[in-house]
Amino acid sequence: MTIIIGRICLLLLLLAPSLLSAQTRQSGEFVVFIHAGGGSINDQDLREIGALLVKKGYVVRAPDRERTVKGGPGVDYFSSFAREAAQDVADTVNEHLLAMRLLPDEKQRLRPRLQLRPNNLPVYLEVWLP
Repeated sequence: MTIIIGRICLLLLLLAPSLLSAQTRQSGEFVVFIHAGGGSINDQDLREIGALLVKKGYVVRAPDRERTVKGGPGVDYFSSFAREAAQDVADTVNEHLLAMRLLPDEKQRLRPRLQLRPNNLPVYLEVWLP
């Protein structure tokens, strides 16, 4: 019996580092889609936002002019493990928008929002600009 308990403890010790690292996500694991359908942000600012996120290690797809009517500005994420990355992306974009005076009021600030859509990969982040 003590041999079984000893082997279980050994197994847990061997697996512990990989279990812990599975909880810590790197920015390069996330793919960011930027939707700028609101219209107040020009192409140069879109490129700068994308460049900031790439510098932080995110994979950024080409921005589009898609727009959301009911959701408003925000960073959508599709799995609970992506919340920290979504917050980081929101903070980065908000900082740039504030510096460029493109964030007229507090209601337009991007905030992370969990979306439960089965067709999106858990590593996708969607940025919906004001």
